[in-house]
Amino acid sequence: MNTLMREKIRMIMKLKGFSQNDLADKIGASRISVNRFLCGQTDMNSTKVFKILEVLDIAHMNRIIDENIASINPNKYDGQAIVTI
Repeated sequence: MNTLMREKIRMIMKLKGFSQNDLADKIGASRISVNRFLCGQTDMNSTKVFKILEVLDIAHMNRIIDENIASINPNKYDGQAIVTI
């Protein structure tokens, strides 16, 4: 996932008053995992990414990313595809 996407997620979190702990609790992940994801140190599986979009009430991914959504990477991570944007 690209840096722009992560920055926009952080911006929306701030606007909605979500801490990393809040987001982690809502998506069923650790705060450390959320922090590493937001800092670009690791990716999350597609299930978690879509859960973030749902929790932050983002109806469509194209509302927070530019036109060049790359694809879903067929590589497996915890049994889920990794979203690469």
